[in-house]
Amino acid sequence: MIRKLPSGKWQVDLRTDGRGSKRIRKSFNSKAEAKRFEAFVLGKRSEQQAWNPSKADNRTLKQLIKRKRSFHDVVDLLHVTQRP
Repeated sequence: MIRKLPSGKWQVDLRTDGRGSKRIRKSFNSKAEAKRFEAFVLGKRSEQQAWNPSKADNRTLKQLIKRKRSFHDVVDLLHVTQRP
């Protein structure tokens, strides 16, 4: 959030990952500087998300289908062996 202080400066006040996370507060002489800083911090945060995959999944559709079928074959075998 960007707000104007009584001194005439602009203050950026935000939390990197919501409530309970690190709080960043910094003052600037212009609103444009404050907006650039806010965009920089939020952009840097989005690059470091834990859910962001580290590398692409290079498996082909054929490999994925084969894996799914083998998984379901094992599940079917478990159901057959567990029945009295």
